[in-house]
Amino acid sequence: MKRVPHQPFALMLLSVLLVTPPSGAQPAAPLLQPGSHQTLRLSVTATGRTTPRMSEDEALSPLLRQSVMEQEAARVLADPAPSVFDDVAVERVLAVARQQLERTTVALPVTQSPKSTRADGTWTTVLNTNLVGWTQGFFPGAMWMLHQMGGEPAWRSRADQWTRSLELQKTNTQTHDLGFKFMPSFGLAYQLTGDPYYRSVLLTAAQSLAARYNPTVGVIDCCDWNSAWDVPMVVDTMMNLELLFWASRNGGQSAWNGMALNHALKTMTDLVRPDGSTFHVVDYDGAGRIRSRGTFQGYSDSSTWARGQAWAIHGFTMAYRYTRDPRMLQTAQKVTDYYLSRLPADGIPFWDFDAPTAQQRKDSSAAAVVASALLELSELVTAAADKARYRDAALKMLETLASPAYLASGTSTYAILNHGVGNYPANQEVDVGLIYGDYYLLEAVLRFKRLTSSRAISMGATWRYDDRGVDPGAQWTNPAFNDSAWRSGPAQLGYGDGDETTQMTRTSPSQPSVYFRRHVTLAGPVTQAALRVIHDDGVAVWVNGTLVFSKYVANGTAHSVYASATSQDNELSSSSVNPSPFREGDNVIAVMVKQSGGSSSDISFDLELTATTRPSSGPQGPQGIAFGESWRYSDSGVDPGPQWFTLAFNDSGWAMGPGQLGYGDGDEATVLRRLSPAQPSVYFRKKLTLSGPVTSAELQVLHDDGVAVWVNGTLVFSRYVGNGTSHAVYASSTSADNQVSTAIIPGSAFVSGENIIAVMVKQSSPTSSDVSFDLALTPTLQR
Repeated sequence: MKRVPHQPFALMLLSVLLVTPPSGAQPAAPLLQPGSHQTLRLSVTATGRTTPRMSEDEALSPLLRQSVMEQEAARVLADPAPSVFDDVAVERVLAVARQQLERTTVALPVTQSPKSTRADGTWTTVLNTNLVGWTQGFFPGAMWMLHQMGGEPAWRSRADQWTRSLELQKTNTQTHDLGFKFMPSFGLAYQLTGDPYYRSVLLTAAQSLAARYNPTVGVIDCCDWNSAWDVPMVVDTMMNLELLFWASRNGGQSAWNGMALNHALKTMTDLVRPDGSTFHVVDYDGAGRIRSRGTFQGYSDSSTWARGQAWAIHGFTMAYRYTRDPRMLQTAQKVTDYYLSRLPADGIPFWDFDAPTAQQRKDSSAAAVVASALLELSELVTAAADKARYRDAALKMLETLASPAYLASGTSTYAILNHGVGNYPANQEVDVGLIYGDYYLLEAVLRFKRLTSSRAISMGATWRYDDRGVDPGAQWTNPAFNDSAWRSGPAQLGYGDGDETTQMTRTSPSQPSVYFRRHVTLAGPVTQAALRVIHDDGVAVWVNGTLVFSKYVANGTAHSVYASATSQDNELSSSSVNPSPFREGDNVIAVMVKQSGGSSSDISFDLELTATTRPSSGPQGPQGIAFGESWRYSDSGVDPGPQWFTLAFNDSGWAMGPGQLGYGDGDEATVLRRLSPAQPSVYFRKKLTLSGPVTSAELQVLHDDGVAVWVNGTLVFSRYVGNGTSHAVYASSTSADNQVSTAIIPGSAFVSGENIIAVMVKQSSPTSSDVSFDLALTPTLQR
């Protein structure tokens, strides 16, 4: 570490007494600095610890405070040498991750999960039975991500063992941290395997988390262990909301989505300060009035705890991904912009942005959380400048985290990252490795791989090949084909030109066809892909058995026929590739190169494949519609005509608003008009873009009373419309208030690209006093 020998007066002005440590603990930093003339107030919190607060006349301006923080960037850790975060850096991080996680699996039983490192580098642990512990999900989650990125069965097996050991937590109602426990573990497990066992556990866990929702206050009550709090809300809970958002779209109760959104909105209004910084804790009384706002793990009630700010950035970004509520995106950007404005040059924050100089320590865990969040946020914002700004900031953070200053390569620690801070005020976990820092670093790496037009296959890669001149059979392009007997070698492959890395065999006469195969693992669904292929002469390329590109093979792709034309030597052809045949996980690229004739003297092959994958975090489903999204609607009581449910219909004159839409119940996000008599039919439309063919889709529709749903002009679901779907007729029955009906929609109703979802909601009679509508749709894309 590099220390600054002389402290400017402004830095001394910032220095205050260290927060009183727990009984028996030693202070982690000096007390009041010599020469500082500040006054100090100490307030006693409900836990009995003292929290320093500066008097108003000591408060530094934001610009001065930022300047001081930037000067101090060099004090705690010297800025690492600049590097480029690229595929090489990714592999460096993954190599360390594999080594450290494997060491941990050997050292710990499946009933224990790592939390933070000790002085000797070994882990402190948390039992799987610990109900208030919050970190047990991150270790299995890290292993699931290694399996996702590399496909090794061993990582899946290890991840599954530690995941299943947490099932007993699914009925735990003592904590808000079920999202942390279950989304990295069971959530990723379900995303990667589709095993309904994991889904069942997730839904039970969501039910347990929902039990902590206080409908009067509109928040998830975080915890029961502090008797001085009444109804506490903490910024950490923004992360746990994903369990409710996800479960409400995957077979759980639609009301869970409303609980999560309500909590996020309370966080936005009560916990986020006007400048974009955050409190850690807001405590309410039973009527929903604010009792206090402050901190528990930050420096003071008026300071900004870095990891708390990180939870807000990640949490609001996630909330927007699920809800598409513009308030979530606006808040995500607001808290992000504040965070970025306070960062030192290396992109790694101190544990609290406002703690005095003597107490500053870097927190790599906060940096990892934010780096991951910004990669997703960069894809959700629309302004090009914001996209670039958030992405560049994330890459700077990852460059630093992947450098020797933070990456634990070659050290005694079992963690992946060094220099994390868990709870500085309690003198716990200061300058250590933290399992959640490791998890979010891997999540950021996974998102980097997804969001980058990455070279799934580079020129010069190794391929299996068959140059015997023998027909390999009709199944050679399929993933299940056994090519273990084929030889392998790096490209360029061929003969006759003298530029080959792998020299292949030439038969006499020249074999008409030579075959190549390579497996490639993709981190997410592919939205676009492109290839460049060197070939001499004809070439055909298959992805998972589907032909996606060919040139000079007009004679067909049977083994014995020759190419239809002679290419240039080492001809390079480029083409975009239909993304539909790709799938998340393992893929097989199969290539046939054809000679132009029996006397052809040379053959050449090499290939590069780039694939852009859809941004994703955790077990989100494919593209779909979430409860709470905006719809165009017509509540005029006028028949819109027979084409209203078709894609071509012009609805630009309709009003627009977020669900729930309706009137009469008091729970509407968008209040519709009520006519007298009540209009028989109200109409809703929404466009949905899909990146590939759909196998099926799960529909959840909230309605009061009758409802009918069309996809691309085809009626796919209806209830209580026995009188028909003409405009003037009423529903055939009265529904329950806010009834939620579900159905599975066949994939044939959807198309790749743009779709239109059209919904009619019918009143039960002219005197009906309320109408309600919201809808969630979860398609499953073909793999």
